[in-house]
Amino acid sequence: MLKIYLQFIFGETGSVLDRIKQHNSKDSWNEVIVFISKDENLNRAHVQYMEQRLYDIAKEVSRSIIKNESRPRGAHISEPDKAEMDEFIDNIIMLTGVLGYKIFEKVDIGSKTLFYIKKPKKEISATGYLTDSGFVVLKGSQIAKDIQPSCSESHIETRETLFRLGIIDKGTWTFVKDYDFSSPSKAASVVLGRNANGLTEWKTKRGETLKDYLKS
Repeated sequence: MLKIYLQFIFGETGSVLDRIKQHNSKDSWNEVIVFISKDENLNRAHVQYMEQRLYDIAKEVSRSIIKNESRPRGAHISEPDKAEMDEFIDNIIMLTGVLGYKIFEKVDIGSKTLFYIKKPKKEISATGYLTDSGFVVLKGSQIAKDIQPSCSESHIETRETLFRLGIIDKGTWTFVKDYDFSSPSKAASVVLGRNANGLTEWKTKRGETLKDYLKS
């Protein structure tokens, strides 16, 4: 799974390529999505308004890691302009989804089958759901405090990254926001602090493993 790092680089520029080059050395990335107005009728205020709105939507949806250091300042625009820019935003959300990037789309948890890992003696209690691209662990899930010898270096690094980004609070060992992992096993390994098979560790409320669920 390609992890999305949002960088709002659109703005007033004569050359999209030049603007992208300015950001080429800031972070490692290998894809960029660019949206433009076919009528060239976007001004600075329009762009600043949309930048703040898209930032807020991505933050609320919480399906990606946003690298911006601060919230965009936005801009005050007229009500007719807001309506037009909101339509532009709707098109951006629709098109990014069609391209396979669900970074602005809120998930209806009620429509998902939830899976659990519960180890009461170790104070581990995690909940998540399967996606087309991996597995999402939900906010409020508690992970193991200790790392087992079997835990691979990549899983340890992932845990440390999630601590550093504030996805998991190290004081409570709890996810403070939903997080999309590349696979059920990756998610289970981070939760349990050891190498784990997500197909057998994640279970429905009835005790059915993810593996058996996928067979049914």
